[in-house]
Amino acid sequence: VAFKDFWLKQTIKMHTDYSENYGKGVKPKYFCSLNGACREHREMTYDYLHRHNMLDKGVCSFVWKGISVDGLEDSAGYKHTVQPDDFYKIFDDTYYELITETNTGFLCPHDWFEDMFFTEKLWRSIYYKRPFLLIGNYQALKHLKEMGFETFDGLLFDESYDNESNHEIRINRVLQENKRIVDNYSLQQLYDIVNSHEMARILDNNYNKINRIT
Repeated sequence: VAFKDFWLKQTIKMHTDYSENYGKGVKPKYFCSLNGACREHREMTYDYLHRHNMLDKGVCSFVWKGISVDGLEDSAGYKHTVQPDDFYKIFDDTYYELITETNTGFLCPHDWFEDMFFTEKLWRSIYYKRPFLLIGNYQALKHLKEMGFETFDGLLFDESYDNESNHEIRINRVLQENKRIVDNYSLQQLYDIVNSHEMARILDNNYNKINRIT
């Protein structure tokens, strides 16, 4: 798994352990999706959310579109830094992550982009004890499970998208799954699932695992 140790260590170094600090009430938004640099699969994500009137259902940044949660106007000079305290309000206000990983295998400029690629976007969710949908490489969730992590199939999400080898179809299936959640669950229902004992068990297992790896 490319850059596994590097991005794990960067996550622990530059992010506050916010796993126990969330507001306990019903949150105002469904998901967050934070996108800095423009990539084809992130354009697809923006277009889908915009087309289905879902941008206001989550906390979203698409910096190259002028949509930002921190005032950033240009991702060209963006560097990974220690996150400011107000960054974490994003997670107070949302239940789960719609992650667009750096690489998905879609329209790859280099052969190595086809390799499994996990960055701070994924590790951050695990470190903060957050459920997630993952726009990433083919069978990325399978690889996570082989590393000892658990995901959320059947508890919250339908994760069958992970077995779709066509990159464009897989990306669209993740976006469709996000829409299914928004269309079919109330915020109260999400609260009940995300705060269930089974969800806590999975999130705690993943949190403990990431800390053992680092």
